[in-house]
Formats: sequence, C-alpha cells, structure tokens
Amino acid sequence: MEEKYSELFYAHNAITPNGDGVNDFLAFEGLESYPKNRLNIFNKWGVKVYSKFNYKNNWSGKDMQGNDLPAGEYYYVLEVEGDPIKSILFIVRE
Repeated sequence: MEEKYSELFYAHNAITPNGDGVNDFLAFEGLESYPKNRLNIFNKWGVKVYSKFNYKNNWSGKDMQGNDLPAGEYYYVLEVEGDPIKSILFIVRE
C-alpha cells in the first residue's frame, strides 16, 4: 500500500516526558485535521503497549494502564484513513 500520508505528518523520533514542556508528548504536526486516526505503540519485542483511536498528540510514554514505560526503543504505527505511517521512537528518561 502506498503511504500517501507519510509525508504530511512530522514527529520527532524521541520523547522526553519529564514535564519541562519540550518533547513531553509524541506529536504529529497537522494530525488535528485527521481525527479518524489510530496510534499503536509497540515495544522492541513487538508487544503492543499503547493504542488510541482518535489520537490527539497527547501520548507521554505511558502504557495502556497509565504506568510509565521504561526508557528505550519503541515503534509506532499511526493509521490515517487506513494508511499506516511507521517509525522508530525512543523514550528518554533522566
């Protein structure tokens, strides 16, 4: 499938959820124009640790129960109108 939305959205490949207001959330510029989306986050073993329909740029490195995920490497799949956008993501904690 051609990834027609992959060039519309930009997100940093790391978040630092420490409350300083800089890169605290995984945010995709322009996503607010596409409310019918789904974000899935997977750990490095492929286990889904977070999923949200109608994602609103507010994931701060927590699992589906609200617990902080450990620092490390993760992967996301953002689906916009059925088109997947995939990338690596790092959580950096001090």
